[in-house]
Amino acid sequence: MSRNEDKLPDPVESLDLHNYQRDRAIAKVTIFLSKIASSTLTTNCGHRGVWVCIVTGSGSHSPNGPQLRDAVKALLIKREMEFSLCRGGGAFMVRVDSGMELYEGPLPTDTKLTFKIDCTNHRATHGPCRPEHLPTKPLNAQNGLALHWSDLTPAQQDAEEKALAEARTRRDRTVRDRRAVTKTRDEEEFVESLNQIGNLRGRRRCSQDEDLAAALELSKNENYSRDLILKEKEDARQLREAIQISKDDELFHIQEEEESLRTAMMESMNACKVSENKKKVEDNEFLMILALSQNDTVMYED
Repeated sequence: MSRNEDKLPDPVESLDLHNYQRDRAIAKVTIFLSKIASSTLTTNCGHRGVWVCIVTGSGSHSPNGPQLRDAVKALLIKREMEFSLCRGGGAFMVRVDSGMELYEGPLPTDTKLTFKIDCTNHRATHGPCRPEHLPTKPLNAQNGLALHWSDLTPAQQDAEEKALAEARTRRDRTVRDRRAVTKTRDEEEFVESLNQIGNLRGRRRCSQDEDLAAALELSKNENYSRDLILKEKEDARQLREAIQISKDDELFHIQEEEESLRTAMMESMNACKVSENKKKVEDNEFLMILALSQNDTVMYED
């Protein structure tokens, strides 16, 4: 089947069939496709497949037309491969991992008794012989066969049908095996992905638990530090209050002592004044008594 060339990926390899005869070109294409297919079976080709480029030429300069291109196209159709004719009609883009691979079966053997004239010895030989291959005819793009169906004998037609059936069976078995391998690999990758996700979640959960424990420990330390700072501030405040109270008491006592001292000094000064006044009174009284005594003495003398 053909596909749009613009949407195809780049070819992994190319095969140039210029200057090849048709039979050699078909053999070259078969070997080339088998080589590429065997080298890419174990690789992950993706859903777009592995593509190659087969250059046949457009046949515009050939007097018999594009026989080589038609032969390659018929081979691709016969193998049921995906391909696309490039612009210009001189090359094919072929998907290697599509279609089926054909194997040459045993040639049909004619069991009838035949005679062959040996012209050299002029004698006849008999026995079963293997008929030679029919010459290759121009390819028929409608039925996709290497030879016209009408040119084949019934035995060759049966062999051709059996070969195609066996090739389809092998192709289906290969596709099933490939799908089974791909499915198994996908399942293993899926399980591995699940395990990686589980491990990642476990590590993330452990990391989150560790971060939570560290945050709680840090919060505890911060709370302890804050409580310690508050306690130190409270102790400092109480100490300042105690010092202020002590200062106030000391000042009060000092003021009380000073007041008591002043009161005592005032009382002492007042007592001294009273004593001096009393002494003055006594002195005055003494002087008065003395004066009276002197007056009495003078009066007595007179």
